[in-house]
Amino acid sequence: MAEFTYRTMRVYQMSLDINSLAFESTRVVPKRSWPIEQQLIRAAASIALNIAGGVTEFSPGEKTRFYRMALRSAGEAGSAFDILARHHVVSREIADHANVQLQGIGAMLTNLILATEARRLRARSVRSGGIAAADGPARRSPGSHPNGNAPEVAAPRSGENAKGAATPADAAASDGAHSVPHHPSP
Repeated sequence: MAEFTYRTMRVYQMSLDINSLAFESTRVVPKRSWPIEQQLIRAAASIALNIAGGVTEFSPGEKTRFYRMALRSAGEAGSAFDILARHHVVSREIADHANVQLQGIGAMLTNLILATEARRLRARSVRSGGIAAADGPARRSPGSHPNGNAPEVAAPRSGENAKGAATPADAAASDGAHSVPHHPSP
């Protein structure tokens, strides 16, 4: 049986590191902090679970939805670490370390979202038979008629602006999920 590809992704491995950090840093939690501790555990697990869900999903729209849920869970986990640090349940150093890791995860998830959206837009353009810009329908040359008889002016390809230069979003997306270095948990 083939291995699920998400298991080899750096973003997934980092999400497992955050999950371990959440468990390890909250082993002894005062009763009044249990709700936040439990929310941290759920949010940390949700990051990994939604990455796996997105990778194994076929539909680009659903892939993006899973990656966005993972990104929101990363923000939630970072906030939970901050709350627990504010109340001296975990150290500020642990919370800061977790948030640096979570920012890296967030950057990689954002790249996955942008790359998946770009593929979805290209596929939609191919299905419609036209050349579509990333931000809207295909553009026609000045003075052309909407009946489709006039030739279309090619929109910039994905990853290029009107002058043919790479756009920042597509340059980031081309780096894929490997743009942030992995730092092991303490």
